[in-house]
Amino acid sequence: MSTPSSMPAAPAQKPHTQSGILEIDYGILSSRSAKAFQASVIALLVLGVAAATRLIVTKPDFVLPFLIIAAPALAALYLWTSTRNHGLPLLPIFILQQALVYGLPLMIDHPGLKFVKLEVIQTSALGVGLFILCCLGGWFLGKSSVSARPSRYDLIVSSGKQALDRCLGISLSLLTICLCFHLSVRTGFIYEILPGIERFYSVMRTFANASGALGALFGGLAIGSKPSVARAWIFWILFASIFLLSVADVLLSGAAGLVLSTAIGLTLGKQKAPLKFLLMTFAVVGFLNQGKFTLREKYWSDDSNTTRMTLTELPSLYMEWADASLAAFLGDKVSSGLAKDSDKEGDGQSFLERVNNLQNMTYVVECFKERGAKPMMGETYALIPPLFVPRILWKDKPRTHEGQVRLNLHFGRQSTVEQTEKTYVAWGLLPEAVGNFGPTGGPVILGLALGTAMGWLETVSRRKRVFSVEGMALAGALLLTATSYEQVASVFLTALFQFVMAAVVGGSLLRMWAGEGGGSRAKKAGSQSFRRIAP
Repeated sequence: MSTPSSMPAAPAQKPHTQSGILEIDYGILSSRSAKAFQASVIALLVLGVAAATRLIVTKPDFVLPFLIIAAPALAALYLWTSTRNHGLPLLPIFILQQALVYGLPLMIDHPGLKFVKLEVIQTSALGVGLFILCCLGGWFLGKSSVSARPSRYDLIVSSGKQALDRCLGISLSLLTICLCFHLSVRTGFIYEILPGIERFYSVMRTFANASGALGALFGGLAIGSKPSVARAWIFWILFASIFLLSVADVLLSGAAGLVLSTAIGLTLGKQKAPLKFLLMTFAVVGFLNQGKFTLREKYWSDDSNTTRMTLTELPSLYMEWADASLAAFLGDKVSSGLAKDSDKEGDGQSFLERVNNLQNMTYVVECFKERGAKPMMGETYALIPPLFVPRILWKDKPRTHEGQVRLNLHFGRQSTVEQTEKTYVAWGLLPEAVGNFGPTGGPVILGLALGTAMGWLETVSRRKRVFSVEGMALAGALLLTATSYEQVASVFLTALFQFVMAAVVGGSLLRMWAGEGGGSRAKKAGSQSFRRIAP
C-alpha cells in the first residue's frame, strides 16, 4: 500500500488553463503570449525577405530604404522576445506598428512616393531606423529604472469557470454601456433626457469609447482562453452592433479601437494570433473601403465629416454601401461614381495605400533639405500641458489638434487656419518630432523619450493584475499606443489622459459593483499560485 509520500504528484497546471483569469497579471499574460510575439518576428522576417526580393526585381532603389527600416524593427522585436520578466507589451506592438506604416509604402511602391527624390526617401528611412533603435535603447533604460509592485485596487477574485464567466460578464457590461451610448446618440434620446449635454459630449464619448475598447479586450481575453465559453455569442452580437454604429459616418477608422482591442485580447487569450478573426475583419474592412468614397460624396455634410443619419436610416445606408463596394470591386474602380474631392484627405486611396506615414516623413525631410524650412524647436509640444484642462473649466482652451494645425501651417501643407478647421491632415509622432528637432534630433529625442516611457510602464505593469483599476488604465495605454500611428503628440497624450481617466473612474465603479478583490490572504495565495505556473 503506497504511502502519501510515495504517491505520484499531481500534474502541474499548464499556463494556458482558464483557471484564475481574474487574478492574472501582465507579467504572466505576456509570458503566456510570448509565442505569439515570437511568431510575429518570424512572420516579419519572412515578409521582409519576400518584400526585399520583390523590390530587387520591381523597384531596386527601394531595397536599401526598406532594409534600413526592417532590420532595426526585427532586431528590436527579437531582443524583446529574448528577454525575461515582461509586462505590458507596449514595445513590440509599437514596433510592429511602425514597421507597417513606414515599411509598407515601400513594399507596395506607394503612389505618394512617385515624385519624391531617392535621397529624401533614404534620409527618411534612416530617421525611422534611428528612431526604432532609440526606442529600444530607451526601453532598456526605462525597464531598469523602476521596480514592479502588485496592484492595490483589484477587482473581485474568482477561479475556474467562475472566473471566465465573470471576465465575460464584465466585458458584456462594458460593451452594453458603449452600445447604449451609440444608440442614444443616433436616436437623439440622449439630448431629450439631458438638455444641454452638448457641452459634455466629448467626455461622454471618451467614456463610451473606453468602455467599448476595454470590453472588447476583456471579452477577447475570455473567449481566447476558452472559445466555447457561455454567452460568447452575445459578445459577438455586441461587437458587430458597435462596429456598425462606429462606422455609420463612413469612417472605418471609427471602429479601429474596437477591432484592435478584440484582436489583442484574443491574441493574449489564445497565446497565438487570431487568424480567423483577422482575416474576416480585413475582408470586411477591405470590402467596405471600396465603396466608402461614393457614400462620403453623397452623404457627408458640408461642415463636418459625418452623415447625420438617424438609427432608422442606417439599414438603407449599409445596403447602399454594400452595393457601392460591390460595384467598385467588380467594376472599374476609377469610375463607378468615385469622384474625388481633393480637399478630403484619404479619398481615392486603397486600404493599403491609406497606411502611409512615410509620405509624411518624406514631406517634412524635403522641407528641410530643399525648401530651407526651420525646425519648430518644440513648439507643438509646448502646447500640450493646457490641453489637460477640461473644456468645461476653460471654454477657450486650444484645440486638441492645435499641434497638428501649427505643423501644417509652418511647413505649408495648409495655408490658412480655416483650411485646418475643415480638413485634418495627419502627421504622426515621428514626422512631428522631425518637424520640431530636425531629421536627426527628432528621431533621437522622441525615440529615447518614448522608449523610456514604454520600458518604465512595462516594469510597473508586470505585477499589476489585468482586472484591477490600475490594470484597466494600463490597458488603455496599450490600446491608445496601438492606434496612434497618425496622431501628433497633443492628440495622443490628451486622448491617453482622457482614456486613462475614464478607465480609472469606470474601474473604480466596477470595483464597487463587483466587489473589492477579496481578502488579502486569498489574493496572496492566488498570486503565488500563478507565479508557480508561469512559464
